[in-house]
Amino acid sequence: MVATLSNKIKTLGYPSISDDANQIWVTMAETIRKVANETLGVSTGKPKVYKESSWWNEEVRKKIKNKNRRFKELMACTEEEDKTHKKERYKEAKRAAKKAVAKATDRAFEAFYQKPDTKEGEKYIFKLAKVRSRQKKDLGTMKFIKDEGGRVLLRQENIKMRWH
Repeated sequence: MVATLSNKIKTLGYPSISDDANQIWVTMAETIRKVANETLGVSTGKPKVYKESSWWNEEVRKKIKNKNRRFKELMACTEEEDKTHKKERYKEAKRAAKKAVAKATDRAFEAFYQKPDTKEGEKYIFKLAKVRSRQKKDLGTMKFIKDEGGRVLLRQENIKMRWH
């Protein structure tokens, strides 16, 4: 794979020596990014957030959505007077979202601590441990990687082989 990357970089050509150092650096960095994108594919870099937590509910979803909307309004604002007003509205929405999440997690943990005494509770604990183990895996944040032919690799073994 390293050979493939270096060959593609060579075919695109190296920057000319007549350019200044900053221009050489920028050109080389763009070339490397382009080749890496074509060869390996692209990842967003963020893990996919699953809203399947035991505490996630409609109230929390609405509060988070409102907070995000207020943040976008704040970022889009250009006037200083209006910006202070929108900043306050965002802070209020942020506090409300934080309270909603705290209340929801408190309710979920309260229910969780009641479960272990039952047979269903024991199964739930093992299920939770399994999920946490999966979340700790190294390649959990990867969206996709392509093979030499441009096909998306889905199996973890193939992805690891592609990286090595």
